[in-house]
Amino acid sequence: MFPRFFYNVSTHKCEPFIYGGCGGNKNNFESEDECHRTCRLTKGFCQVPPGHRKCSNESSIRVFYNSQAGVCEKFVHQGCEGDRNNFATQLECLQACASRDICQLPSDSGFGDAFQSRFFYNTVSKACESFLYKSSRGNANNFWDEDTCTQFCAPRGSGRRCPKPPKIGACIMQCYSDASCAKGYLCCPTGCGFACRRGVEEER
Repeated sequence: MFPRFFYNVSTHKCEPFIYGGCGGNKNNFESEDECHRTCRLTKGFCQVPPGHRKCSNESSIRVFYNSQAGVCEKFVHQGCEGDRNNFATQLECLQACASRDICQLPSDSGFGDAFQSRFFYNTVSKACESFLYKSSRGNANNFWDEDTCTQFCAPRGSGRRCPKPPKIGACIMQCYSDASCAKGYLCCPTGCGFACRRGVEEER
């Protein structure tokens, strides 16, 4: 077993984990400093907007991180490869580029008259709630659907913990944080990697 660090895309921090010595992926650093140096450079792609070149006759709606506004927005992707600030969903965009600090912001309906149903994370109720967004401005605590809001902001596994890992586990890296797992599951050590597991009740 080796103490290592990995970059947690949900907290945007380098966090410790125990590496079993086999398998895994490149998100595995011998020191916290190496993790910070590598991932600070990697995360720079969030600052670069996607290009508008047309590389094929086919187009699709994708999501990019608008670093000026601090939010994820939709754009028309024209088929060009190479833009890393290019995601399939708002959740993927947020996990790669945003901070969970946005979940602490108050609800803000913004400005305009084209009302849209959105969700925000309520720090008092500790749940995602719907609100009417006026289509312009506002803040980043603004999610297109309840599931995205819950996966990004809601506390995971409250009152529950990971089960004990087996003595010899599978060398896989299925997740990097609880936010990577489905509702009701936690990102848990397997003995040689991390995987999504259903939490067990905390011992009183």
